[in-house]
Amino acid sequence: MENARKWKKGAVEALSQPVKRTRGLKSVVGRVEHTFDEIKAARQRGMPWHDIAAALQNGDDVSVAAVQSAYKRIYREKDIPPRSTEAARGEPATSVPLARTHRSDSHVGLFDKPQRWVDDGE
Repeated sequence: MENARKWKKGAVEALSQPVKRTRGLKSVVGRVEHTFDEIKAARQRGMPWHDIAAALQNGDDVSVAAVQSAYKRIYREKDIPPRSTEAARGEPATSVPLARTHRSDSHVGLFDKPQRWVDDGE
């Protein structure tokens, strides 16, 4: 019985350790993972995706779509909250009033308030 408890305790400790998952540099995902912070900083500076893909080439062709897909995958894995354009610029989020384009101005004055026509199926 004591051996079972020791074994279980050791197994629980081993299973509770954080998982270190690293990908090899031969894959596009591995290259993006190893240079994720640098790619993020380059994108914030405005570097286009084709320049980033060219920088990640290592004797083989790397497509822009593959780099973008790998970047999005790692972004989701890191649980980074998506940034909004207002937050990126430091502006407060504001709501934009919608223009009323569905009603013609020629109907103004027929009723005091907009009303719905209901004929009860007759």
